[in-house]
Formats: sequence, structure tokens, C-alpha cells
Amino acid sequence: MINKTYIFFLFLSFGCCFLGSCQKEPTTLETVASFPKELKELSGIIEIENKLYLVEDSNNEAVIWVFHTDGTLSGKIEVKGFENRDWEALTRDEEGNLYIGDFGNNDSDRKDLRILKINKKELNRNEVVPSQVTTFNYPEQKHFPPKKKKKSFDAEAFIVKGDVFWLFTKNKNGISHVYQIPNRPGNFKAILTDTLALSVKDKPVMVTDAAFNTRTQTLVLLGHSVLFTMQLKTDRFPSEAVTSTVKLNTSQKEGICFGSNETLFMVDERVKKKGGNLYRLKLKAEP
Repeated sequence: MINKTYIFFLFLSFGCCFLGSCQKEPTTLETVASFPKELKELSGIIEIENKLYLVEDSNNEAVIWVFHTDGTLSGKIEVKGFENRDWEALTRDEEGNLYIGDFGNNDSDRKDLRILKINKKELNRNEVVPSQVTTFNYPEQKHFPPKKKKKSFDAEAFIVKGDVFWLFTKNKNGISHVYQIPNRPGNFKAILTDTLALSVKDKPVMVTDAAFNTRTQTLVLLGHSVLFTMQLKTDRFPSEAVTSTVKLNTSQKEGICFGSNETLFMVDERVKKKGGNLYRLKLKAEP
């Protein structure tokens, strides 16, 4: 595992140029719309049948906000029976069911990490009750919280692939642990499968969200100001799967999802007078 991490670090730091992915200037994103000012901490986004579903993170309302793809508000859905401890991500399965990642864990002290499933047929309601609750823990964690140097159990990104969730942890040193969790009701021990060391020009990159295209098997990992794309041919995340690195304008981007026609939607948090926007980017086809 150590050798894999080291190779991956070198690949991203120095190897991206021969793939044609090292950029001198950030890619220009299309700003689709600015969100209402009260939505300051948007953390997750997913597209289902031409509507965008968004959530905010810790201690905000237990609400899913619904927008049209042009950024106009469609409505909101109240999630009954659960508080928003720290909703950090949204994802979906191939059937269009929505999943809320309530696993934000900045202090690595939570014992109630969970994923909530909302059935697709319920997404037209004003109130919903999750149809499935998946709780999990990290078996490597022995103390709550651990010592500062071992606080590596925060996550803001996950996808559904097959019948499992793949979760990517977020760490300031750029190390992202990849965990596997079954997509079914129950309490599970997350299984560590891979370790990635993400950086650009020796600067660590924290994973703030992930998006997966089931048709093309393309995985995109989001940092605040960078995208990493990977082509997944198996249920592993090897270094040779990385195909490009895309620099973005500087802002606190927290959410990403695929729309139609290889289009990516992104959202960032509002910090003072900056951010709080919906962005669009057409992902270039790989050669």
C-alpha cells in the first residue's frame, strides 16, 4: 500500500504533463446562476432527470433543495426523522435513487456515520422518510477523537458503483483513503481498499466531492480548485487510471455531479461575497 501511494503521488505531481493535462491557466467555468444568499454552505449536488438536488452541511436544515438546471428554484424536500449532523455529499444509483452522505467528521469524533437513501419515486414530495439507513465505522479508528496527527476519518465524497458505496476521505495532507461499504440497510465496518495521495505541483489536494458516470465509467474527484479524472475498469483505483488533471478558478468548491452529455455541474460555498454559485463544465472526451 505504501508503494502504491508513493507511485500515485509521483504520477499526479510530475506525470500529468505527458498526458497533456498540466495547465498554465485555470479552466474557465460557465457560471449558470447564483444561489439565494441564505444558502451559504452548499456541500452536495446530484442530477436526476434534469433536476438538481442540493444539500447544505453541518447543522443546517434537514432539507434537500431542488433546482432546475438553469439555477432556478423548484422547491425543497424535508427529510423527516433525521437531523443534519453533517451532510457532506449526495450521490445516486442507476435507478435514480438518491443517497445523502451524513458522514462529515472534521474532528474525527463521530460514532453515528450514516448514509440515507431516498427512493426516486419520493422525490416529487415535500416530505420524505429515508427508505434505507446504512451506518458504518472505520475499524482503524480506536479513539474518538484520536490524536491530532491521526485525525484522518473525515469524508466529503462518495459514489455508488454496483451494489457498494465507495467513500473517499478528506485530509489536509492530500491523502485520501478509499473505503468500500455495502449498499444495503445495516451497520458495517468500512473496508479500506486503496490509498491515494493527491497533489498538484507538490501541493496537497483535499477531496471535497466525487462524481461517477456509469456509462463511461469516468470518476471525477473534486478539490476546491482542481479536478482529477479517472477511468475505472475494475473496482480498484490504481494510479494508471488517472487520465487528466483540470485546474479551476479559486473558490471553495464542495459539490460536483454529472449531468447529461458529459456535462459537470459544480457548486461552491459562499465565503463573504465570493461563491454561492452553480457552475457548468463540459468534460472533454478522452482521446
